[in-house]
Amino acid sequence: MKAEKRLSEISLIIKRLYEDSVIGTLTAERYRELSADYEKESADLKARLSELQEVADSYREATGNSHKFTAMIKAYFNVEELTAPMLNELISRIEVHERVIVNGERQQKVDIYYNFVGIIA
Repeated sequence: MKAEKRLSEISLIIKRLYEDSVIGTLTAERYRELSADYEKESADLKARLSELQEVADSYREATGNSHKFTAMIKAYFNVEELTAPMLNELISRIEVHERVIVNGERQQKVDIYYNFVGIIA
């Protein structure tokens, strides 16, 4: 990955800057300026890598969950009668909202949260 390669490069650059500062080919002030710039770039790259890792982990989890849900649905595809254990395996919770009157008709919203995937719209 480019960001990881750049982090390695920055580490080497900072080491070389320090060496140049120690042997006197680079002033202490210039070393501080350059070092601060590279340290900031390094911190930014690390933060970006952390964000990307979180996104990748989230994607892996969502993909795994969808595979689990698909496998569960396939297992119950030709079932003629749902049983309580089947429902417990498929559904994590059901939310029943208050009844409301819309255009003179009573309506009641029911949200079904399925295991591994949540609400399916």
